[in-house]
Amino acid sequence: MNLDMPALETFSKKNNVAMILLFGSRASDRFRENSDVDLGILFKDGDYNYQQIVQGLMPLFPTYKLDIAVLNHSDPLLNFQILSRCEILYCPDKEVYLRFFADTVKKHHDMQKIYRLADWYLKDFTGGAALGTKSCYPPKVN
Repeated sequence: MNLDMPALETFSKKNNVAMILLFGSRASDRFRENSDVDLGILFKDGDYNYQQIVQGLMPLFPTYKLDIAVLNHSDPLLNFQILSRCEILYCPDKEVYLRFFADTVKKHHDMQKIYRLADWYLKDFTGGAALGTKSCYPPKVN
């Protein structure tokens, strides 16, 4: 994938973008020619126009389908997964990446109890369904 980095920088400055991360199959060796381009975008102040962002990025990735995650508002688990396998496309201030990384790890750690409860609830529900039990009781939260 040939990317016009000066054009990406111009786009980012114009649209108040703090950081753009490439993730998914294109950030690894697992992509195919028809794989989409997954981008995680962090805005400086959280103010953005999604349609304007997509229209601005399409000329930079003319032959690819774009899948955009706004990192300011995305799920902590998604952000954690993005950070585990990403490539920085744009981030002039490395402190932005470090703060985002630290905040994401903290939120992911804080969510561990919720993830375990959700996993338990799902196992309880699917186990009950396998036994023919129609009712399902939510787990108690301590």
